[in-house]
Amino acid sequence: MKLIEILNALIPLRALTETRFTSFRKSRELAILRKKVEFEADFYAKEEKKIVETYAKKNESGEPIILEGGRIQLNDAESKIAFDKEITDLRNTEVDDIVKVALRDSDFADTSKIPTPYELIALEPIIEFLEE
Repeated sequence: MKLIEILNALIPLRALTETRFTSFRKSRELAILRKKVEFEADFYAKEEKKIVETYAKKNESGEPIILEGGRIQLNDAESKIAFDKEITDLRNTEVDDIVKVALRDSDFADTSKIPTPYELIALEPIIEFLEE
C-alpha cells in the first residue's frame, strides 16, 4: 500500500482505537496497527520537512516562508517542479510491513461505535471489514 493511504487512515484509526472491542486480541491487533501507522506518519513528517527545507524560500531567521492558506513559498519555478515531484514520490512510497486487521460487527462492544462510511473508506487500506 502507498504511504498516502496510510496517512489518510491515521485519524480514523485513532478514533477506532478509542473504541472497546469484545476481545483483547482484537484490541491488541489494533494497538499494534496504530503504532505502525503512527511510525509511518512520523517518517512522512520528517521527510516532508527535509523537502520543505530544501525548496522553500526562507525568512531572515532561516525559517520557511508560509503563505496565506498554509502554503509554502518556494524559491522559484524549478523548485516548485522538484518539490512537487519529491512530495509525490514520498506519498507514493510503498509500505510493506503493515498487515490489515480484520473486523466484524461482532468485534465491537458497542455497535454505535462502528465507523461511519467516510471512516470506512479511509480505513479500507489497513482494515478489512468483514460481513457476519
